[in-house]
Amino acid sequence: MTSVPFILQYLKELNQTQQEQKGDSNMPYPSDTIVRIRKPPPSVFTEPPHGAVNDTHLKKILFWNDDHFSKHFGFGFGRDPFLLAGCRVNNCTTTGDRTRYPLEQIDALIWHFRSKDRSLPKKRSPHTRYVFWMQESPSYLYGNLRNYRNVFNWTFTYRRDSDIVNPYALVFRRRKPLPPDHRDYAAGKTKLAAWFVSHCGTESGRESLVMSLKKRLSVDVYGYCGPLKCDKKNTGDCYNMLNKTYKFYFSFENSLCQEYITEKFFNILK
Repeated sequence: MTSVPFILQYLKELNQTQQEQKGDSNMPYPSDTIVRIRKPPPSVFTEPPHGAVNDTHLKKILFWNDDHFSKHFGFGFGRDPFLLAGCRVNNCTTTGDRTRYPLEQIDALIWHFRSKDRSLPKKRSPHTRYVFWMQESPSYLYGNLRNYRNVFNWTFTYRRDSDIVNPYALVFRRRKPLPPDHRDYAAGKTKLAAWFVSHCGTESGRESLVMSLKKRLSVDVYGYCGPLKCDKKNTGDCYNMLNKTYKFYFSFENSLCQEYITEKFFNILK
């Protein structure tokens, strides 16, 4: 999955790199920055020691709570994530340590609604931008957003109308198309369709669709909602089994919300 700083850099360059011609797909080409991306080193996910670098001149971003128990929000700490991503604006540093800087020095505060800690600073400086961070769909907020009306300056979500856009993943067109492939992708596969699912009653009603399909097709259901099992600890083995055995894989969202596409789709696409 592409990490946050690289996604931000891509979205800034998208309009410059997408040159569509008549009949072309609407899918964008990758920018040169995206092509150069490499997996960030583990070191960016560890807080640098206090006083290790001179950060007095840097904009300070505080991850106030957590992203599903992750304090770095998939982004990383310090200035390095910005530098490694080749961001044009890189005079910023991040931290998940509330004691690292006085609150009046914080330029932006990132806050996750689905965190168990929904506290907010007792003191807020006028220049501090509060940023609402969310990856889940509005169908599964598990809380009341009305209590936070007029608190946040910016949104940081998967939606394209967010102030900061953060999709689960990105798909690009190849600049050089692959040669024609006449392989029979169904050859040797003995089963028709599979579905991996652990959330059995959903807002989208996907389980009803599968029940209707099962009246006409053979569908193997793995996970909590079906009789078959594949150990989540060995995800790669499960995907290999799917690829060798099944002609189709079902990937349905648990909610039908505008622009909401989760990793379920991208994982299988890869």
